[in-house]
Amino acid sequence: MHSKETLLFEGTNFKKYFKRDLFIEKSLLEYDGIPLLCVCIDDSGQRYFCNCTEFRTYERWIIYPVSLPQLIKMINGVATPADVLSDGTSNVYVYTIDWKNEKDTLKEIPESALAEYDKLPVGEYLGTRPNQFLEYSQYLNNIYVKLGKIQYKKIEGTHITHSMEIDWKCNHLFARVPKCLTAFTLKLFFDENHKDIEKMDTHGIDITHLTETEYVYACV
Repeated sequence: MHSKETLLFEGTNFKKYFKRDLFIEKSLLEYDGIPLLCVCIDDSGQRYFCNCTEFRTYERWIIYPVSLPQLIKMINGVATPADVLSDGTSNVYVYTIDWKNEKDTLKEIPESALAEYDKLPVGEYLGTRPNQFLEYSQYLNNIYVKLGKIQYKKIEGTHITHSMEIDWKCNHLFARVPKCLTAFTLKLFFDENHKDIEKMDTHGIDITHLTETEYVYACV
């Protein structure tokens, strides 16, 4: 959905500071054609919720690294951005652009250290009309379900106890299982060319992937 021609901070030193560009994947709020709230993505596939809190005499952006489950919650109106991103434990990036004096700065700070005027508004959901971001929501869900591109979290000593089939996709194997299960028998279908060859494995395999939904995804 994003285009590598749509840079958020074109003509600035942002890439010099951040070591990578941010491309606009979805503009959520604009003023006179200028995005003030948007979702961006870098070349690695990491997404960022970018909020412009000042744009009159200079620009100040608060950049929140965001996971797919977090983003889907906000886009679907399940939770507000403040509910999802203002947890008081994560770091954010504050990027300030002084166009008049040709200066810009980037700093990483705890989200809890943001000034009040830079914080996400409490109780405000994305969008101003029903299904405003329906197409984007479907796009994100398609990535989430079919490609399994989500953030990983190591769960030490956790195993699955269930027989299941999982597919080889994008160099990862994903299994969808209820949270309550703790060890398992794994049935794999793969070879070097991703063709179907059955292999049984009864060894415990660590869960390395936890979502915030009613299921976990195991990556082996």
